[in-house]
Amino acid sequence: MRIFFKQFVTLIKVALALLFLGGLSYYIIDKIQEKNNLMDIEEYSPKSTLVNKETPVFRSKYPFVDVHNHQFDMPVKDLKKLTAEMDSLNMGFMINLSGLIFPTTSGGNKGKQDMSFQPVTYKFVSTKEFIDEFPVAYKQWRADTHCNKNHGYSFSFKFFFGANKLDRRGWVCDYGGFKELKQILKDQFDHRTLIAADDPDLPLYRRLEDQKVLDLTVLPNMGCELIADMLYKYMNGVYIPDYWGPGEAERVWCWRVEVRETQNNMAWREGHREWNEDLFEDYILAK
Repeated sequence: MRIFFKQFVTLIKVALALLFLGGLSYYIIDKIQEKNNLMDIEEYSPKSTLVNKETPVFRSKYPFVDVHNHQFDMPVKDLKKLTAEMDSLNMGFMINLSGLIFPTTSGGNKGKQDMSFQPVTYKFVSTKEFIDEFPVAYKQWRADTHCNKNHGYSFSFKFFFGANKLDRRGWVCDYGGFKELKQILKDQFDHRTLIAADDPDLPLYRRLEDQKVLDLTVLPNMGCELIADMLYKYMNGVYIPDYWGPGEAERVWCWRVEVRETQNNMAWREGHREWNEDLFEDYILAK
């Protein structure tokens, strides 16, 4: 009887151990499956189930106004192609919301008051980074080294946002609210050839673009520092007020923008609302 009891107790222990191990295995597998099935908001792109006859319309019956457009290099670009596209659509007017990112000015920095650029500390800071997503080719024609030859890198951009008050969700900014920014950056820097507006080779590059050899982005200035400067001004002067709204523009400030060529080479632009800078003035290099 005693032997039977011992064997019974042993059997119970083995059964409990098997149940514990089985339950633990099931829990681990369930968590792995749950993790694999999770979808980031940026990846969520459901296909429409609506099936209807497609009726493509390529030209408006009546002239219309495009009240929300982004033409970043309008001050320095040839507008013939753009106006031809507008005519093909029967577009009467276009309101360009992004022309302020790359303005052309003649006054430079003359007459600007001296400013003491005092550091500013934020209670909360959040960052958004795009790593090695923007392969570009460019040159700095002013350089006295091989940097004045066409060469390429895969740009990375990192944006720093500061706020002293969080939004209703407890965030400085929504990480899912950068789809438009990523597309804007792609349009300007993804497989593009960058060239300064005052580069003597610009006419040659224009001809190469006409021959479909390259896609050209003309910038007022060239270099990581000045690209960071333009993006800093664009984020605070256009993107945040335009895409996130005036309320968010008062609460949040993009206080630093980093532009990285390689792991070894990176430049940034820093600034704060309190500095009262002109966000729509271009940085003019000395001749």
